[in-house]
Amino acid sequence: MNYRKVYDQLVEKAKPRGLDKNKHEGYFEIHHIVPRCMGGGDEEENLVMLTGREHFVAHMLLWKAYPDNTPLAYAAMMMSNRAVCKVNSHTYAALRRDFSAKVSDAKRGKRYKDRIGERFGKLLVVELADFYISPKGYRQAQWVCECDCGGYVTVPSSSLVSGNTKSCGCLPVEIGKSYAGENNPFYGKKHTAETREKFKKRKVLRGKDNPNYGRVWSAEERRKASESRKGIPWTEGRRASYVPRLGEDHHFYGKQHTEDTRQKISKILKDKNMKAWEMPQVKGYPEHEAKWAMCGYYYTLWKNSGEMGLKRFTKLYNEIHEDEVSLAYFTNPRLKFVEGWVPEEDPDWVSFRDNYFEGRDDGKYNRTCQ
Repeated sequence: MNYRKVYDQLVEKAKPRGLDKNKHEGYFEIHHIVPRCMGGGDEEENLVMLTGREHFVAHMLLWKAYPDNTPLAYAAMMMSNRAVCKVNSHTYAALRRDFSAKVSDAKRGKRYKDRIGERFGKLLVVELADFYISPKGYRQAQWVCECDCGGYVTVPSSSLVSGNTKSCGCLPVEIGKSYAGENNPFYGKKHTAETREKFKKRKVLRGKDNPNYGRVWSAEERRKASESRKGIPWTEGRRASYVPRLGEDHHFYGKQHTEDTRQKISKILKDKNMKAWEMPQVKGYPEHEAKWAMCGYYYTLWKNSGEMGLKRFTKLYNEIHEDEVSLAYFTNPRLKFVEGWVPEEDPDWVSFRDNYFEGRDDGKYNRTCQ
C-alpha cells in the first residue's frame, strides 16, 4: 500500500473545512500537514482540521510511510494510547516494538549527558575522564573540571549536578578565611561567667560512670562495625584508570610553602619524633608522668600475663591492686608493648624513669610495685 498517497488524499479531503472549529459541529483537532520533525512550520497553509479519528489515522499513515523517523513513531504511539478509536493488539505491538528499537539505537553508546562547557560553582567541565562503577554496579560519567583557582579535579556527574562538589577544594578554605579574625562573629567577645561555669561542670563519663563500661560487643555488632570501615573497594576499572599525578601534573608543582606553613610542618615533625613521655600533654601532669614512669612494671605484668588484650589486662590490673583504672589509661603503653617496645631496653625511658623517681620516698609510686 502507498501510505503517503492515502495520507495526501485524507489531507486534501479535509482542507475545505478550514481551521475555524466554530463553523462545524463535532470534535476536531488541528494537524500539521508536514510534521514539525520534518521541517514543517505553524503557517496556516501547513495546518488542517481533522476529526479525532482522522487525526489518529493520519499519524498511523505517517508512521507507515516513514518507518525510519523516530519522532513520527513516538507520535503514533502516543495517539494509540488515546481513546479515539480501537487499536488492535497486532498494530499496537508492532508500534511499540518499532519505537523501542528506534530509541535503543539512538541511545546506544550515549549513556550520559555531555556536560563539556557547563559550569558548576567554581568548576568548568573540560573533558570526559572515564566512567565510575559504584559498588552496586551503577555506571556514571566522570568529568575533568578546571577550577577558577587553576587546579583540576575529576568529579562524577552526580556530585556536580547535586552541588556536592563546587570546587577543587579551595572553596571551603576561602569560606573559612572569610570568617577569620575580625570577620568572625565571636571576634572580641568572651563567654559569660555563667557559661564558663557550665563548661567546668561538664561531667566526663569515665570508668564505671561510662554507660559502655564493661560492655561486651556481640559478634553481629563487631561485624557491622568492621564492614562500616571497609569503604568502597577498588574495582579493576578504577585501578586501570588511576593515573598518579607526578611532576608537572601535580597540583603543587612549582609552588613553595610559606614561612608560616614551614614552621607548622617542622613542629609537626618534631612532635612526631617525640617520646611519649616528652609530649606537652604528659609533662606537668603527675598522673600521666607516673603512668609512663611505671611502664617497666606494666610491661612485666603484661608479659607474664600472656600478653593480654587491653580489656583483660586492665581488669587484671584492677583486681591485683584493687583499683579502678580505665581502659584509656593503658591504651598507649600497651600499643607500644605490642609494637615491640621494651622499656628497660630504651635508654631514654630509663633516664626519664630515674629522673622521675629520684628523691621520691613517699611510696606512692614504687618502681618495683611489690
